[in-house]
Amino acid sequence: MKKIAILILMLINSAFGQEGEIYIDSGNDFYKKNKFKEAESEYKKSIKKKENNFKANYNLGNSLYKQSKFEEATKIFEELTSSSSPNKKLLANTYYNLGNSYYKTQKYKEAIEAYKNCLRLNPNDKNARHNLSLAKKNMPKNQEKKNQDKKDQEKKDQEKKDQDKKDQEKKDQEKKDQDKKDQEKKD
Repeated sequence: MKKIAILILMLINSAFGQEGEIYIDSGNDFYKKNKFKEAESEYKKSIKKKENNFKANYNLGNSLYKQSKFEEATKIFEELTSSSSPNKKLLANTYYNLGNSYYKTQKYKEAIEAYKNCLRLNPNDKNARHNLSLAKKNMPKNQEKKNQDKKDQEKKDQEKKDQDKKDQEKKDQEKKDQDKKDQEKKD
């Protein structure tokens, strides 16, 4: 009797697992046809069946990226890099895609780290090496802009402080003048 119950549980578990795979296959079909929104929907259905399905989450991240939903894709890929990957190559691809997502959102420092992680796992990845080079080239431009923005903001802040100080001095002087007039009237 115990063996039958275990067998039934195994069959039920297998059926649920297969249903999730059906959604992945369907999502892949949509993805190949460049129907990324539909693919996203199918991958999400698979994830509902099995939340920590690496392949479904990875494919979801890719479909979000293809729809230019880079922030959402980044979040998915970040979560995947901290979970257990089925294999080293897929984890390397996840880091590569994470790097691309960061790059698209101009987070060059993070993109550089993601590409480096990809290359640690797959040193022969020419695309990751190329994208790492691009991210490094864009990093100084981005950093320069941030530095310039910071200087501009500091200048504005200083101008505001100076203006506030002038305004306060003017108010103080007006008050002194008024007090002096009031004193003269009393005398």
